Amino acid sequence: MLGLFSFFSFFLLLGAVGVVFSRHTVHAVLSLIFAFFNAAALLIMIGAEFVGFMLIVVYVGAVAVLFLFVVMMLDVDRDALRSAVAPHKKWVIFFAAVFVIEILALVAYSPPHLGGAGAMGALVPAQGDNVRALGMVLYTTYAPLFYAAGMILLLAMIGAIVLTLRQRSGVRRQNIAQQNARRAEDTVTLVNPPSGEGVI
Repeated sequence: MLGLFSFFSFFLLLGAVGVVFSRHTVHAVLSLIFAFFNAAALLIMIGAEFVGFMLIVVYVGAVAVLFLFVVMMLDVDRDALRSAVAPHKKWVIFFAAVFVIEILALVAYSPPHLGGAGAMGALVPAQGDNVRALGMVLYTTYAPLFYAAGMILLLAMIGAIVLTLRQRSGVRRQNIAQQNARRAEDTVTLVNPPSGEGVI
């Protein structure tokens, strides 16, 4: 069991290193999918089979694949990306520090019995199952951290929108306020031409 745990741990770290140091974005996403698979295997080994399978179904089957499609379809210029991030460098550092503090708080306030193999088994009640135990712990003990994770995902979504929003010149854009302010007298001309003559 220890050898198998070390096997999956090694490849999980290898995938994480590939995500950080890959120069090509598609290779980084593929390394992320590889890391997710190994993390799911570790979760299944310690008794959290529900979390492990959800990691495969949700993150590998949906989120990571979505990342891959978005990266392959978007042609984000690196110079434009740097120029968009540079004015907000202080905010980026601030939110990165907040994220690190939240991770450290999660590790510091985790119950001691979550550290070993088969630890999740201690959370499963006698008359319950893994899903019930996970819901009880997630929405009671770790509820503030759960909400903080939701806020981090919201910030990531807003950041992705800001980075991919481009201002193009020479493009006609809709101005709803200007359209609503137009009057019929300014845009429509009523003409009553004589019979047999056309309208020029």
